[in-house]
Amino acid sequence: MAKKVKIMLDEETYRLLETLAHSRVENKSSVVRGALWCFAEREKTERVLGGILAQRHAREAMKAGIAARAAGRLVPHERVIQRIRRRASRSPRT
Repeated sequence: MAKKVKIMLDEETYRLLETLAHSRVENKSSVVRGALWCFAEREKTERVLGGILAQRHAREAMKAGIAARAAGRLVPHERVIQRIRRRASRSPRT
């Protein structure tokens, strides 16, 4: 069952809500529901990323990557893919 909630918005935020609802041909409640779901998903993603960053090996790998970039030791993605494809085409198939 739907619950009714009352919120207070400043004038600028209220105009933004009206603009979004009008441009999406939705009512304001629908826009707020969508925004809350997006916010919840972002929070979930940030928790996952926070957990990854809390792992020592992940932090060390990122620091190494940043240092490699600063030293100009990175290989462009396209070149890596070319090398992988070349090796795959030479390896015997089973």
